[in-house]
Amino acid sequence: MEDHQIIELVFVRRYFFTEPAAAVAERYGLTENNVMVILCRTRKKLRLALTKEGYL
Repeated sequence: MEDHQIIELVFVRRYFFTEPAAAVAERYGLTENNVMVILCRTRKKLRLALTKEGYL
């Protein structure tokens, strides 16, 4: 599985399915800290994209 696919799955599992970060980490063989970093960076990219498009 490629990195961008894992990032998308982590984001969806955490925010759509509301899985705890520890469960997401275990599911994809990551550390909980790595999941939190992925989520932080993804939220930042999403915020920038939404701002650029005028939604924020």
